[in-house]
Amino acid sequence: DIESLESRQYGRSESRALLGVSPDSFVFGAVGRLVPVKNFDTLIRAMGLIVPKYPETKLVIIGDGRDKSKLELLIRELGLERNTLLAGWKEEAFLYVKAFDVFVIPSLSEGTPLVLLEAMSGKVPAIISNIPALADLIELTRGDTFSPQNVAELAALMSKVLEEDAG
Repeated sequence: DIESLESRQYGRSESRALLGVSPDSFVFGAVGRLVPVKNFDTLIRAMGLIVPKYPETKLVIIGDGRDKSKLELLIRELGLERNTLLAGWKEEAFLYVKAFDVFVIPSLSEGTPLVLLEAMSGKVPAIISNIPALADLIELTRGDTFSPQNVAELAALMSKVLEEDAG
């Protein structure tokens, strides 16, 4: 029930305050278990390519899992501590989607991508992997697709969004 989900979501200001994100930042957001199949390392590497041109851009990933320490190390190695927040597990992550300017799903594989439907309920545009489970859904929302693990392609789409936002 999309209307029910949307009515329960925190507003933009409230969700950002709860996550500790500036109200003025452009925020790319993601939700999921911190495991290899979710491919968050590709998303973090793409951030590493766009931050030099857009230093105020933020990435917020809601979730927890066995790859947390690996992702934290990657964030430090790329010098993205100021730009990337691993926000941890949230009971109902969909409540926070309005904190995001763009929702990103970099997954290598998905079953039924409930998180995309939740982002859609908050009317958040998306950039998603062009995997079969997601391909049909992108037409239901505003957004683009990229090849999983293609860091440069994802960074280009993220940059395009930032350029449109600045213009």
